[in-house]
Amino acid sequence: MRPLLNLFALRADMQRKGWTIDSFRFPFKGVNYIVLVILYLTGEEKGYALVKLDFLHPEDFKYHLLVPANSNGLICGAMDLRIFFRIPPDYEHLGDALRTLTRELGYCTPIKVNTAKSQTEKQAIVYELSDGNSEDAEKLYCFAVKRNPVLMDKETNEPKQLKRSAHNDQKTKILRPTLYEKLGKDDTLSFCYTTDPEMDYPDEVILDNWQKNKEKELNLQPI
Repeated sequence: MRPLLNLFALRADMQRKGWTIDSFRFPFKGVNYIVLVILYLTGEEKGYALVKLDFLHPEDFKYHLLVPANSNGLICGAMDLRIFFRIPPDYEHLGDALRTLTRELGYCTPIKVNTAKSQTEKQAIVYELSDGNSEDAEKLYCFAVKRNPVLMDKETNEPKQLKRSAHNDQKTKILRPTLYEKLGKDDTLSFCYTTDPEMDYPDEVILDNWQKNKEKELNLQPI
């Protein structure tokens, strides 16, 4: 029996929905870890792995362990797991402890993306997307949407419409799924975030302001 068999279904659901990162909770030895499920990018070396799993301590995201994983288990050294999960150094029973860890992880692994995430999970995902940039990771509140500019392409010397970044795309799918459903198909739009929770505007306000901005753009177009 492959203990992490659910990773197959979860990866397929993420790929189908265009998610590159997802999360779930994994309680183990009194700590409710956040597990980030990260898909490999095209061309990225992955060996026998299906996905990458990043285990984060819920009170300190800097305390984490990133490991490749497939349906058979975690692809890393036993000592790395023992140290991170603070398993007592009883080498005689270490194998049993690690099998228990993998089995319990399999029980917690979902088969589908879950959009109803806790605030801590959202923060962890944004932290990961921000490559550990704590300042950017604090920007969780969406207040506007904007059209990306058109710039001259240095290679072709022709105007080029800038597209929304993968970071901004994934962040909005997770933090503002209903807003993303309404505006996400237009990849020339980017979503604006702030650290101020009072500026976490509802979809209706953002859409209304965006409509007004579009009307201004039309009025400024040359005839």
